[in-house]
Order: sequence, then structure tokens, then C-alpha cells
Amino acid sequence: AGHYMSALFISHHLTVLFLLQIIGGALLLANRFVPLALTLLGPVLVNILLFHSFLAPAGLPLALVTTLLWLIVFSGVRRAFAGVFVQRVAAQ
Repeated sequence: AGHYMSALFISHHLTVLFLLQIIGGALLLANRFVPLALTLLGPVLVNILLFHSFLAPAGLPLALVTTLLWLIVFSGVRRAFAGVFVQRVAAQ
């Protein structure tokens, strides 16, 4: 886990992750562009879950709580994501 975090730090990947978290969190707190905020925070949350599942299990309970909170907010705006879950039929 330490080597992974070092690689993320050296490559400045963490800077991008922190910016996404700050922007997504600010949008949620302002209650503006909530679907966009969830879209930005979703992949970050997946990475947090995977990190704590495989490398640092001690933080997994908090990661699961944040996932539950994300799902609660998502359920309130799920209509905004309706187009994502529609299978398109190719015209012939």
C-alpha cells in the first residue's frame, strides 16, 4: 500500500484525485449539478473501495459508509442517469 501511494504521489495522480473530490464535494454541498458531482465522485469512490478491499482493509468500513451515502444521493437523482442504462439498438 505504501509503494502504491508513493507512486501516486510522485506521478501527481493524487493532485487530480484531490481536485475531483473537492469539486464533487463542493457541488454536492451547494446542491448544484448533483448528477455531475456523483459522476465525478463515483470513480474515485470505486478506487477507494478497491484500495481498502485489497491493500488496507482497516479503512474498509468507512469506505462502505461513503458508498452507502453515495447510493442514497444517487437514488434521489437516478432519473438523471436514465439514459446511461438504456441499451441502444443499432439502426440497420
